[in-house]
Amino acid sequence: MLAERKTFTLRFRFQTILPSRDFNMYSASEAESMQSGFFPGLGYAIAREGSGADGKYLLFDVNAAKSHGHPDKLQILYYNHEKLILNDQGAVWYAKPEYINWYSRTPVHNTVSINALNMKKDPPVLEIFGSAGKMHVFSGAAPTAYPGCTLLRTTLLLDGTVLDVYRVDTLLSGNIDYNLHFADGRITSAPPGVSPAGTVSFFSGTPFSLLTEQKKHTTGENSVFEWDYGKNRKVHYVAETAKADLFSGKGLAPVANPNDFVIVRSKDSTDFFSAIDAYTGTPRVENIRKIPVKNKDLFAGAIQYTDGSKGWLLINYSNEPEKKITDGNISLQGRLAYSEQDKDGKLTR
Repeated sequence: MLAERKTFTLRFRFQTILPSRDFNMYSASEAESMQSGFFPGLGYAIAREGSGADGKYLLFDVNAAKSHGHPDKLQILYYNHEKLILNDQGAVWYAKPEYINWYSRTPVHNTVSINALNMKKDPPVLEIFGSAGKMHVFSGAAPTAYPGCTLLRTTLLLDGTVLDVYRVDTLLSGNIDYNLHFADGRITSAPPGVSPAGTVSFFSGTPFSLLTEQKKHTTGENSVFEWDYGKNRKVHYVAETAKADLFSGKGLAPVANPNDFVIVRSKDSTDFFSAIDAYTGTPRVENIRKIPVKNKDLFAGAIQYTDGSKGWLLINYSNEPEKKITDGNISLQGRLAYSEQDKDGKLTR
């Protein structure tokens, strides 16, 4: 059961909660403790664990962006290792007009895009925002982002690890891209792949070349990327990629922009499932998988951790989450449930 949502008055500078790349996110809030909170005027739900060099932050975007803003509904930003790991590129580069044309587009934000088109700037809905110990849960819906399409995202910040489920329910055809942009790290590991021949099409419709070093990868059940942030600090990204294509590469150069993009692509309605694990020493997440279910209103995912423990994530997408939903030996009453067992089978969460 999630704790009651905590809210408080915004007393910090704007940059404290949405920094630029070079802004030390933790330093501005040291004088006054900042806990998890929802800022309705900004449309941002923010979870925080710890402070100083050990601080971890996750921002969940439900901003309508009707005036100045970008079509980036349900975007997430993730801060760990004293770095903004999942970056909002749209807050960085405005030095040239062509940069504005690029960085204001949906595909360069950490959300889903369809056929590389921009979302509509209609307000999304924050359905869940709550904390229970070191588990923070966000869930939002964007039912009008694209015609004939509903986007639903559920994200957990769990002991500093991000678990992300992004459901796309669509009648549209074409490329459904789950976009993530990783900043400041040096990529050290990626799935095997070859550079695609010819013109890159998944960011089409732009007036100039926007990508370098792009690759299409061979995928299996899981695809794993890793970035080195120095001082034994690393980021481990695990994406469930069965029945999907996988692309990665560099974004628009200038040289000062080190972002690496990773795109998981589907052609049909799907649940994108991934884990982002910032760690020192040994990564926490070993692998993830979607558990097959027949009920379309249910998502079931399993997480295998490197210490032998296991986690299970259930999401109820029905319009009546207070009613029990059942599929085989899985049942859920409520919108969401997460549980863990240690290596000996003892329930720990």
